[in-house]
Amino acid sequence: MKSDLFELIFILVLAVFSLFFSLDTVSAQPYEFRDSENCMLCHRYPTIGRFDEAGEKKIFYIDGKDYASSVHGKLNCTDCHRGLNRIPHFDLRKVDCSVKCHLHNLSTKKAFSHM
Repeated sequence: MKSDLFELIFILVLAVFSLFFSLDTVSAQPYEFRDSENCMLCHRYPTIGRFDEAGEKKIFYIDGKDYASSVHGKLNCTDCHRGLNRIPHFDLRKVDCSVKCHLHNLSTKKAFSHM
Protein backbone atom coordinates (compact mmCIF):
# COMPACT_ATOMS: atom_id res chain seq x y z
CA MET A 1 0.00 0.00 0.00
CA LYS A 2 2.75 2.47 0.97
CA SER A 3 4.77 1.62 -2.13
CA ASP A 4 1.70 2.20 -4.35
CA LEU A 5 1.13 5.59 -2.75
CA PHE A 6 4.82 6.48 -3.08
CA GLU A 7 4.77 5.42 -6.74
CA LEU A 8 1.65 7.51 -7.42
CA ILE A 9 3.16 10.59 -5.74
CA PHE A 10 6.40 10.10 -7.66
CA ILE A 11 4.53 9.87 -10.98
CA LEU A 12 2.49 12.99 -10.18
CA VAL A 13 5.59 14.97 -9.22
CA LEU A 14 7.35 13.81 -12.38
CA ALA A 15 4.32 14.79 -14.48
CA VAL A 16 4.19 18.28 -12.93
CA PHE A 17 7.91 18.85 -13.53
CA SER A 18 7.61 17.57 -17.10
CA LEU A 19 4.72 19.93 -17.78
CA PHE A 20 6.55 22.86 -16.17
CA PHE A 21 9.73 22.37 -18.20
CA SER A 22 7.89 21.73 -21.47
CA LEU A 23 5.86 24.95 -21.10
CA ASP A 24 9.01 26.92 -20.35
CA THR A 25 10.68 25.57 -23.47
CA VAL A 26 7.69 26.37 -25.66
CA SER A 27 7.41 29.95 -24.41
CA ALA A 28 11.13 30.69 -24.78
CA GLN A 29 11.61 32.31 -28.17
CA PRO A 30 14.91 33.15 -29.81
CA TYR A 31 15.77 36.74 -30.55
CA GLU A 32 14.54 37.87 -33.93
CA PHE A 33 17.69 39.77 -34.85
CA ARG A 34 21.02 38.63 -36.17
CA ASP A 35 23.57 38.09 -33.43
CA SER A 36 26.34 36.49 -35.45
CA GLU A 37 28.90 38.10 -33.12
CA ASN A 38 27.23 36.47 -30.07
CA CYS A 39 26.98 39.82 -28.27
CA MET A 40 23.89 38.69 -26.38
CA LEU A 41 25.84 35.97 -24.61
CA CYS A 42 26.95 38.76 -22.24
CA HIS A 43 24.68 41.74 -22.97
CA ARG A 44 21.48 39.86 -22.11
CA TYR A 45 22.25 40.20 -18.39
CA PRO A 46 20.66 43.29 -16.76
CA THR A 47 23.60 43.84 -14.42
CA ILE A 48 26.35 43.90 -17.05
CA GLY A 49 28.27 47.15 -16.92
CA ARG A 50 31.32 48.90 -15.57
CA PHE A 51 32.30 52.03 -13.68
CA ASP A 52 33.69 54.85 -15.80
CA GLU A 53 36.51 57.21 -14.85
CA ALA A 54 34.05 59.45 -12.96
CA GLY A 55 32.82 56.52 -10.88
CA GLU A 56 29.43 56.30 -12.62
CA LYS A 57 28.12 52.86 -13.45
CA LYS A 58 27.45 52.40 -17.15
CA ILE A 59 24.97 49.64 -17.94
CA PHE A 60 25.46 47.68 -21.17
CA TYR A 61 22.34 45.52 -20.98
CA ILE A 62 20.36 44.98 -24.18
CA ASP A 63 16.78 43.71 -24.10
CA GLY A 64 16.73 41.36 -27.09
CA LYS A 65 13.00 41.64 -27.75
CA ASP A 66 13.06 45.44 -27.58
CA TYR A 67 16.07 45.59 -29.88
CA ALA A 68 14.53 43.15 -32.37
CA SER A 69 11.40 45.31 -32.64
CA SER A 70 13.33 48.60 -32.91
CA VAL A 71 14.24 50.41 -36.12
CA HIS A 72 17.77 49.02 -35.75
CA GLY A 73 16.63 45.43 -35.14
CA LYS A 74 17.80 44.19 -38.53
CA LEU A 75 21.36 45.41 -38.00
CA ASN A 76 24.29 43.50 -36.55
CA CYS A 77 25.79 45.08 -33.45
CA THR A 78 29.13 45.63 -35.22
CA ASP A 79 27.43 47.55 -38.02
CA CYS A 80 27.58 50.50 -35.59
CA HIS A 81 29.84 49.43 -32.72
CA ARG A 82 33.40 49.25 -34.05
CA GLY A 83 36.63 48.10 -32.45
CA LEU A 84 35.12 45.66 -29.98
CA ASN A 85 37.18 42.64 -31.05
CA ARG A 86 38.49 41.82 -27.55
CA ILE A 87 36.50 40.68 -24.55
CA PRO A 88 36.27 42.45 -22.22
CA HIS A 89 35.99 45.48 -24.50
CA PHE A 90 38.65 48.08 -23.73
CA ASP A 91 38.23 50.46 -26.66
CA LEU A 92 34.83 51.88 -25.69
CA ARG A 93 33.64 54.72 -27.89
CA LYS A 94 30.26 56.31 -28.39
CA VAL A 95 28.63 55.40 -31.67
CA ASP A 96 28.70 58.27 -34.17
CA CYS A 97 25.52 57.73 -36.16
CA SER A 98 26.26 60.64 -38.50
CA VAL A 99 29.20 58.83 -40.08
CA LYS A 100 27.33 56.09 -41.92
CA CYS A 101 23.56 56.06 -41.39
CA HIS A 102 22.13 59.29 -40.04
CA LEU A 103 23.57 61.62 -42.63
CA HIS A 104 22.18 65.07 -43.13
CA ASN A 105 19.76 65.35 -46.01
CA LEU A 106 21.78 67.42 -48.43
CA SER A 107 18.73 68.98 -50.07
CA THR A 108 17.12 70.17 -46.81
CA LYS A 109 20.17 70.28 -44.51
CA LYS A 110 18.07 68.40 -41.93
CA ALA A 111 19.29 65.39 -40.00
CA PHE A 112 18.01 61.98 -40.99
CA SER A 113 15.01 60.70 -39.07
CA HIS A 114 13.19 57.37 -38.95
CA MET A 115 9.86 59.21 -38.66
